[in-house]
Amino acid sequence: MKLIFYYDVCSQWSYFGDLTLDRLRERYRSDLDVEWRIAMVKDGEAIGYTAEALGWMYQRSESITGIAVTSRWIRGNDRTLDANLAVAAAHQLGHDVRRAVAEAILLRGEPLGSHAGAVAAVSQMIGATPAQLEATMRAVEPALRESTQEFRSLPVTVVPTFLIRNEVGDTALLSGLCEFETLDQVVAEMLRAERGYASFETANGPAPT
Repeated sequence: MKLIFYYDVCSQWSYFGDLTLDRLRERYRSDLDVEWRIAMVKDGEAIGYTAEALGWMYQRSESITGIAVTSRWIRGNDRTLDANLAVAAAHQLGHDVRRAVAEAILLRGEPLGSHAGAVAAVSQMIGATPAQLEATMRAVEPALRESTQEFRSLPVTVVPTFLIRNEVGDTALLSGLCEFETLDQVVAEMLRAERGYASFETANGPAPT
């Protein structure tokens, strides 16, 4: 079964969804094939919120999830483009820093909303030169634009979004939800259907033509 996780590394709800994804992967292991795809908030342009406005939103999300995050990372007209490009570039260079970057932004308030901040922090994380990371960021930008537009083509508006398909064609699209129990129920039902089809065909052969 395939799960595509659309996220923005600067989004607190994407971070909460990624934590839930840890639990799903632990539970279903090889039965669940997970792919992370970046879908940039505001298409990577300036997010248009002050630190104070973001702080209010973060307090609201904390009231729901119990997880505190900080708005100290945002400066003026910062955007999520550079942090997401840096994460994708690091992956291209063989390093998975998605969680580390999200926590640097949301838990510690490091200024990764700017190009300089993202390049400095992520190049240090992976032991690359800033020039090497910047060159790779330029190379991966078309793919990030494409995955963001792919997300925009779905009938949803917010990240995280979970697109789940099993081997028999059942599809679930969940956007903005990140509770483990909700996603666990969906995955379990789809996996039961997939296994049920396979078991029936093993016992009874393929459908008559």
